Amino acid sequence: MTRIVFDIGGTNLRVARAEGAKLADITIIPSPEQASDGFDALCAAIDALRSSKDTPVVGGIAGLVSPDGTVGYSPNLLAWCGFPVGAKLRARLPSPVFVGNDADMAGLGEARLGAGKDARIVAYVGVGTGVGGTLVVDGFVAPHIQGFEPGHQIIEASTGETLEARIGGRMLSRKQGAPPSEIPRAVWDQASGDFAAGLWNVIVHWSPEVIVLGGSLMNEDNGFRVADVRAALERCARLKLPLPELRRAALGNASGLYGAAVYPLE
Repeated sequence: MTRIVFDIGGTNLRVARAEGAKLADITIIPSPEQASDGFDALCAAIDALRSSKDTPVVGGIAGLVSPDGTVGYSPNLLAWCGFPVGAKLRARLPSPVFVGNDADMAGLGEARLGAGKDARIVAYVGVGTGVGGTLVVDGFVAPHIQGFEPGHQIIEASTGETLEARIGGRMLSRKQGAPPSEIPRAVWDQASGDFAAGLWNVIVHWSPEVIVLGGSLMNEDNGFRVADVRAALERCARLKLPLPELRRAALGNASGLYGAAVYPLE
């Protein structure tokens, strides 16, 4: 079945046509700062791709998202806070619409079609502009009330500093005074210890079989390396627990689009 899928992150907005689990005609534009501009861009991309008025539209956006598709707190899309994406899409489109969290979509895509497809309990942690994540059990995002936000776990009690503040791309660039592509390798190596501390908390709270690591900053050149994060995790582990396998995401920056393509609407 055809549907239009989208992914609105802190850096880019992506829209595509999905035929089952296959994507086509992916459109990528920088995420507009203002919600109204972003919504107009989203609608223009949807109109260009849908062949029928009743084509379902499914997607995710960075931040807390209410069941009706209203954006709550979104630290990397501040102008979108309170914006009713779901309601506005439903008012404009005579078709089924679902709007959720971008990390839920990316994690679902990786659990069903990507690096975690052979595992029952998959934790997904994505590192890009910010840090997001989700828990997928038996191919479905686990039930939750406020959403899963591993990036906002506090890892320094005395200051209240969060994992995202330590390893998120926007914060690292601000601290280093340079874009991620120009940050020295030594900085990534040091930040891998903070990343590992956050993953240890994910392990003891969620008890996953596999942890999939995704996002634009999971790369071998100018970002986090899976082997380095694994080594740091082994050093920080405090209980004699079998550590879950760490796997790099297999679907790249399209993880969220694939998740939206297979997200159950019933």
